Amino acid sequence: MPNLVLPICYFPPISFWQHAIKANEVLLDSHEFYIKQTYRSRCKIYSVHGPQVLTIPLDKASSKTLMNTAELVEYEPWRKVHLKALEAAYSASPFFEFYIDELKPILFGNQKRLVEFNLAGINWINKVLDLDIQFTQTVDFQKEYPFQDLRPGKKNEFEPPANLPKYNQVFMDKGKSFVPNLSILDLLFNLGNEARVYLHG
Repeated sequence: MPNLVLPICYFPPISFWQHAIKANEVLLDSHEFYIKQTYRSRCKIYSVHGPQVLTIPLDKASSKTLMNTAELVEYEPWRKVHLKALEAAYSASPFFEFYIDELKPILFGNQKRLVEFNLAGINWINKVLDLDIQFTQTVDFQKEYPFQDLRPGKKNEFEPPANLPKYNQVFMDKGKSFVPNLSILDLLFNLGNEARVYLHG
């Protein structure tokens, strides 16, 4: 039985996965209202210029749009833009070439809705890192749950654990500072399977 509820995010940040691993069984909320400028449609990577936000454009999404009805925009080349950004940021990382061919079909999938697209990424990460997290989706909207709720806007807001340990990021050898709690893709491209060890802490 789930004991944690999380939003359905775009290649979620490291903290998402650390919370999820500890819970083991996680309820993903596909019936909440969409919240702009959150991890639901954004992920943060580490470019040569520092943290960079990749945003998924949605079709007429507002605060009254349910997550499971939010539709992806297809008249903008955002998928290609995101891929180019990932290539620029991580082509020199140790494990980029190992994972990029598996990532491309997800990034260029035929999903029409945000939830479906995000879930494809979440399920892929869960599989490729052998995390064994049991994800289920909501069947309706509930304002409160009788267990830990880390949806943004709640009392226990979705925040990273304190003092995330450092790991080697691509541009640190150029004098750049460590940036914590980026998208899980940053951890994957830099650590490969060792990302699983990092998440378990």
